[in-house]
Amino acid sequence: MNRSFVPSLILLLSLTTLSTAQDRYFGFHFDFHASPNIRYVEHPIGSTLKEEDIREICRKANPDFLQIDCKGHPGWASYPSGCGNRIPQIEGDPLAMWRKVTKEEGVGLYMHYSGVFDGKYVKENPMDAVLLADGTRSVQATRTNGGYADNLMIPQLKELAGKYSVDGVWVDGECWAARSDFDSETVEGFRRETGIDVSGNLPVQRGMPYYNEYRDYCRNLFRRYINHYTDAVHSEYPSFRIASNWAFSDHMPEKVCADVDFISGDLSPQDSYWRARFSGRAMEKQGVPWDLMAWGFRSIDRKHVYKTLPQMIQEASAVISLGGGFQVYICQMYDGSPRMDRLRDLYPLSDFMQKRREWCFQGHMEPQVAVLLSTFDRYREASELFSRDGGERAIGMVNLLCDAGHSVSIVSEHDLVDGKIDSYPVIVIPELYEGLERSTLNMLKDYVRNGGSLILNGPNTCGIFTSEGFPQGEAVELLNENCPEITVRQFGEGKVAAVSTDVATGYLTYVQSRIADLFDTVLGQMYDPRIHIESSRGMLEIVDLWKGGRMLPQIVNTNGLHHSSNSLTEKSISPVVDIVLKVRLDRKPSGIRLQPDGTDLDFRWDDGYAYVNIPRVDYHAVLEVVE
Repeated sequence: MNRSFVPSLILLLSLTTLSTAQDRYFGFHFDFHASPNIRYVEHPIGSTLKEEDIREICRKANPDFLQIDCKGHPGWASYPSGCGNRIPQIEGDPLAMWRKVTKEEGVGLYMHYSGVFDGKYVKENPMDAVLLADGTRSVQATRTNGGYADNLMIPQLKELAGKYSVDGVWVDGECWAARSDFDSETVEGFRRETGIDVSGNLPVQRGMPYYNEYRDYCRNLFRRYINHYTDAVHSEYPSFRIASNWAFSDHMPEKVCADVDFISGDLSPQDSYWRARFSGRAMEKQGVPWDLMAWGFRSIDRKHVYKTLPQMIQEASAVISLGGGFQVYICQMYDGSPRMDRLRDLYPLSDFMQKRREWCFQGHMEPQVAVLLSTFDRYREASELFSRDGGERAIGMVNLLCDAGHSVSIVSEHDLVDGKIDSYPVIVIPELYEGLERSTLNMLKDYVRNGGSLILNGPNTCGIFTSEGFPQGEAVELLNENCPEITVRQFGEGKVAAVSTDVATGYLTYVQSRIADLFDTVLGQMYDPRIHIESSRGMLEIVDLWKGGRMLPQIVNTNGLHHSSNSLTEKSISPVVDIVLKVRLDRKPSGIRLQPDGTDLDFRWDDGYAYVNIPRVDYHAVLEVVE
């Protein structure tokens, strides 16, 4: 699957090594969703695009890749495509100019291409549009089992790969845009494959018989659609790299089942930091290169307010500390030219990123605390096939545990099978919507009996596991009357903690340090962390990241107002100071350094633990243990 995966040895090369078009560690994304509703009388697309601007971006921003518009949700190609959907107002060939300059400068070029969402195509081909529950055809969403992929998408991706020699495509409007389809062809396909006839009971809606089965079938149609177009393009252009936006992420928390070359998604512009550390953890376990796109602005009253450089550096830190790549989204001008003034403000981001490539890019997290993001439960709660709504409990729990000072992973059912569950010393299950499959419940029972630790949160989750015979008990003495009720009890060789109140959902709205402290105390009874924040003045996140067989703990400053809806921009973010980390090691190291600056740190060794003193972290730093 990973034809272009770079071996770990190569990843440890010097920072001075030139990047290749296959690296997606740092880049910029531009799009403008070309539409005839926009007036191009004075400035047709391409009329103000300059080679010198593209060259300046390549040299001053020093990105591994640039991602530009070629077809947005309206469905019009913003380059002179031969596939029948080019917008008329184009001057010259802007895409050819982008490719010429980026190739000369050694920078990868990727396309922003709207997949499932295509307003022009469904208007001209209404029978290939999703038939919605109200009996109308969607004005944007294509049927994934219709003719769209063969009639337009695959020919156009091959045109981009062949005629223009671009390096790949970031397909937007994909899993999150897919809808349950009640077209007669889809209903008949469901009957043919399952033996269930729902034709007399349409639309199949929540609470009706076969609702989950029908939605699962529609999800499978989406999986087939991705497989179809990736296989078709790769058969002719095997080095062309494809990502389906948000596929195999927290929107679609399942095992990778298509020949995608990388996983990616664009974060919400509001509180991107919390979203980044949640979505990144859902991606990093998938065994495929990945990156996340942060919006370079927030929105208020439909107007863009640009984020400051400190905000973008902090959001980048959330992503690279997990081993992923990072890109910044800046809207293109409607004529397709880049916003040079905005880009110039962010050129210093490049220096921050490139100094850290060696210490984090394509590293992997070692198992410590895991939060269960159940595929089964998510798919039963989500309003659409792959939407995020309802996942707030998992998002809140991940952020709560990160704030409690622990290295936190996200796992779904496919991450726990074949004995992999036993590698996690603690598994946390946030409040469930419906429940878990019998096989998962049995697996978790065996996990605890054999010595694992389980933390249950929320009344429904606690009730489900109580009915399964998990123990109950009185609140532990360390708590006071202001804390939610919690029990910690032995079960076989392991432990089960139950927090009766759903604190994770509330944590998204009201950050409470006492709740984070509570979970830190409980976790302290259940396992011995490899890395733990003993003390600090300010908010920190730690990540137990490993790369090339080396332990490289990541330290991220999470101070600031990123979580506040009342704060759009921050001029500065206060550093975290007077930090003490407790690091469990096999033997006393000869030294510990703070990277990328190479600063030697003072530490105290005490029977298998290094207590490391870090004077200050501005945004992001890495511990290097010197043997």
